[in-house]
Amino acid sequence: MTFVELCCGTAGVSQYVVGGWRLRALTAYQGGKIRYASAILAALGAWDRPDRLVLCDAGPWARVWQTLLVDHRWGDVQGHLAELARGQLQGAALFQSLATCPPPADSAKWAATFLALQSASARGRPITYRPDSWRTAGYAHLSKAAVAKGFRDRLRPGLLARRVRALSGLGWPPTTVMHCGADDVPVQADAVVYIDPPYEGTTGYADDLPRGQLLDLAKRWATAGAVVAISEAEPLPLAGWHHLAIEPARRTMGQHARHSTEWLTINRPPRGQASLGLS
Repeated sequence: MTFVELCCGTAGVSQYVVGGWRLRALTAYQGGKIRYASAILAALGAWDRPDRLVLCDAGPWARVWQTLLVDHRWGDVQGHLAELARGQLQGAALFQSLATCPPPADSAKWAATFLALQSASARGRPITYRPDSWRTAGYAHLSKAAVAKGFRDRLRPGLLARRVRALSGLGWPPTTVMHCGADDVPVQADAVVYIDPPYEGTTGYADDLPRGQLLDLAKRWATAGAVVAISEAEPLPLAGWHHLAIEPARRTMGQHARHSTEWLTINRPPRGQASLGLS
């Protein structure tokens, strides 16, 4: 089975399907789906470990996954994060220093810097970049409640290094990473496809994927014979498809509270759960 995750971001569903259900996402990320991954995979009936993985993202995450899953530079990324953890600058000062320096040329150092910035981005908002600069939404300072519980800083490079090491041990299948829009991924008949587009009326991703384009994309994959599921805050108008309301397994930073209940639109009856809403 080939598992395809379009607009993948932190690739939380792919992480789950290759066996990372005990692990956290690498970073907070607005719209990240790891807390919904078990419900999504149950609805798809896609519990078998895939023989091949295809990840697509039009933004920075594609470069991160290329560095880790294709170039296999796990140790280099982990080493750069560990170096940041040992440095004199920590917390907001480290964030500011990284954010104001040009993105590194080396791919592993670039990935480590991006992960550090994204992990401490205010409200988990996406970090973007240009060749000569990073663009951030500012530093996510800890709440008073978090401080009272003993948390020190939002940016913790040592923790990120441990998460990278844990992910490296999953034994990922052969993986193709595409840095492009979801429409540019070749359609395959034997695939299980999960699409996590930017939701209408919310902060967008690098690939805007307007509603009409999204529906056409989903129909092309389905017509080819793929099993397709799409996340949104509402059921999508695809005739003959099925709709399922899902709840998060746990609370995750960077997720809008108003999307605590999400909808899957699937081109076959959901497996393992009853279909709700339209059909």
